Amino acid sequence: MKHTRKFYTPPQLGEELGVGESKPRKWIESGELPATNLATSRGGKPRWRISSADVDEFLAARASQPPPPKATKRRKSAVDVIKFF
Repeated sequence: MKHTRKFYTPPQLGEELGVGESKPRKWIESGELPATNLATSRGGKPRWRISSADVDEFLAARASQPPPPKATKRRKSAVDVIKFF
């Protein structure tokens, strides 16, 4: 059974993104980046694998976006004022 998806380890992903290898681990621990633990026992050292699809979603969620346009405030016109032009 061959899988076409690519999986990264935290050090590989860190190198790919140009950050330290501890940064992907922190994203995993915070729940920001989904990963699968392939450790042989639950209490053992985690062996994280991150799918390329999860990396794509993670990067899309963190992509910069232009700020929303500022709302302009309009001056309220007085009801009892007569305008002359």
